[in-house]
Amino acid sequence: MSEFKLPEEFIESSKALHVQRVRTATSIGLLVIQFNRLEYDLGEFLGVFLKRKNQEEHFENIAIMTAALSFGQKLDLLSALYLKRYREQPKQCEIFKRIILQMSKYEEYRNSLVHSRWGTQTFGDSEFKRFKSNIKGRKGLRKVAELADWRQIRTICTEMQSFNCIEMLEIYRGCARYEAMSEETINRLSVRMTERLSGALQAAGI
Repeated sequence: MSEFKLPEEFIESSKALHVQRVRTATSIGLLVIQFNRLEYDLGEFLGVFLKRKNQEEHFENIAIMTAALSFGQKLDLLSALYLKRYREQPKQCEIFKRIILQMSKYEEYRNSLVHSRWGTQTFGDSEFKRFKSNIKGRKGLRKVAELADWRQIRTICTEMQSFNCIEMLEIYRGCARYEAMSEETINRLSVRMTERLSGALQAAGI
């Protein structure tokens, strides 16, 4: 009885798919970790608006909000509190709104990846893709089938990390110290947010 062997091209295709699968999976994992960091820091922002007796109570408040509120609800609450506190600073409030919008876009991107199906169209297919069905917007059923781009995912993770360390840090600093942004800071953040509009998220169609 002769031994059955898979065609060589099928074996090579399977190896290539495995590499794509691993790279995409690790990139999505990195995205989830980075987004979770962003969400935790959002809870810290909310924490500065709450009275607390000590550091332990401060972190308990953050834990409560993180567990009880969705990401969108945290953004809504922070926006209401922040815009009320700095309502006499219109330029600062405008920058803040752009930062909140950017955070919403990160959430949209994260959700689009995490809630998709990843794999091949058919058995033996050599292309590893993302599949997603959508009925939002009252436009009927919309199906997405696009090639997995793990490099793009990692680029956005890097951008999120930069956003967390610069734009969000400036917002937190102002909240914690209860002080308005300087004109220099507002101008610098405005330039950065304009640059982000043409960055990785736009390339991803977000």
